[in-house]
Amino acid sequence: MTVELIRENLKMLEQNLGNFNAYSLQFLDVEDIRAKISIWRWYISHAYFEKGVPRPEFPASNPPVPWLHSQLQGLSVPLHRDIHSCTEPVVTSFLHTEGAARRIAQRMNMIYGYVSPEDAKKDQEQAFERNIGDPKRRKAHAEAQARLRAREKAEKNHRTPEQLQKLGEEYLKKKNKQRAQFQKQEAEKLKTEQERYLAEGKRLKNRGIQA
Repeated sequence: MTVELIRENLKMLEQNLGNFNAYSLQFLDVEDIRAKISIWRWYISHAYFEKGVPRPEFPASNPPVPWLHSQLQGLSVPLHRDIHSCTEPVVTSFLHTEGAARRIAQRMNMIYGYVSPEDAKKDQEQAFERNIGDPKRRKAHAEAQARLRAREKAEKNHRTPEQLQKLGEEYLKKKNKQRAQFQKQEAEKLKTEQERYLAEGKRLKNRGIQA
């Protein structure tokens, strides 16, 4: 059933390629799409790639047919809707048409886009072996990291007289600003206390109490 659904979608796409408007053709290659349709058809019929045609390169894997169906049908926008956008005689939205064309091209490329959990794990193990497992590579990697840290530290610690002077000026400017702000806050605090004292004295005087 899933294979038949894929065949129907491929047929629908193939029959409409000749009607794609000029704007959509800026974002996909019709002949490449036709070639990919043939590859899809062979693969879903035989469960392997025909000799002499491109095939996934490791860590990509032979894709399961149900996964291919989901990719071709569309994860967010259905294939038929993207085809409609690309075959409009008059483009109503350049943005939508571009997105539709790019999605169709991406759909067809997904024949090479599947990575099985087993192949993903194998690729990770091989990468680990290449970069860490080999003592020579591990040593070279550690030495490279040490050189990088030493250079960064040297650049951080080395300052020219001009840089040191500028840093000193910036520090002094910062401290003066902090000092001025503190003095301002203290003055405002003192003013508030004086106003509160005078107000309290006035209140007591009005009540006939000598402060």
